[in-house]
Amino acid sequence: MKDRSAILEEAAAWHVASARDDMDWDAFTAWLEADPRNCAAYDDITLTDALIEDHASSLREASAEQEVQPFPEKRRMGRYWSGFAIAASLALAITGLTLRDTATVYTAGDNVQQIALSDGSTIELAPHSRLELSSNERELSLDGGAYFKIRHDPDRTMTISAGPIKISDIGTEFDVQATEQEVRLEVSDGEVQVTSKQLDQPIELSRGNALLLDKRDGEATVSEIEIAEVGAWRAGRLSFSNIPLELVVIDLKRYTGLEVKLADELKRRRFSGTLTIGNGQKALADLAEIMGLGVDRSGGSYRLVPAKR
Repeated sequence: MKDRSAILEEAAAWHVASARDDMDWDAFTAWLEADPRNCAAYDDITLTDALIEDHASSLREASAEQEVQPFPEKRRMGRYWSGFAIAASLALAITGLTLRDTATVYTAGDNVQQIALSDGSTIELAPHSRLELSSNERELSLDGGAYFKIRHDPDRTMTISAGPIKISDIGTEFDVQATEQEVRLEVSDGEVQVTSKQLDQPIELSRGNALLLDKRDGEATVSEIEIAEVGAWRAGRLSFSNIPLELVVIDLKRYTGLEVKLADELKRRRFSGTLTIGNGQKALADLAEIMGLGVDRSGGSYRLVPAKR
């Protein structure tokens, strides 16, 4: 997949070509339709051009001070746009303006935050989580947990970054939990594609599939999950299927506020089961009982330890 800088370069080239009499409008239309990001990038280039024109005098003064050639006229934009990144940075520094794709950041506190997108898609941002949303609502970045209901639109692909993975979707429902150690993705409807530098190839997940990726060693595990348990935290439950205990206690803290530490020898032990999160202390007690562990308490924090014999 092309990165944004490559798309911006293509958009700049089309912007220059649009001023010529031999512009290939059919090829330009095909380029716009080939990737939803192309249209957004072209709009950004056009907006930047307008910003620079509006502040041409300031730019000329800055150019003179920095021994840069005078700002070119509209018909000479080809030479200018070959240095798009430099010129755009200069314009932003002088005018204090930003491009149209400024991101919106959502941060959830102790409660779930509901986010509605312009196309009818919805996101439930889990407590103590952060979501960054681009202005075109096609690129998202998640730290924490969220449940996504994305409206089907074959002409528009949404990409969600969560830790080292990118999730591409054209209309589905899925839950993502991203921590410093691991990323979990569970699909309740439709299909998604997962890519990452830590994966040898893209992974396709469909309804009832779950992916667990360990960021430290790049190990990816695909398994099946009950549809009713996808995003169960929205109904007051935490459901786990062969999940490392260190990830379980991270979820306990996010959803109950309970600070739980683990003895080192327990971090990689796996847990399968369901915990009710209305009462954090009870959820911890249930976890300890299921796993045959002991609980040490010190002040307001708890520590899971091997059971005393």
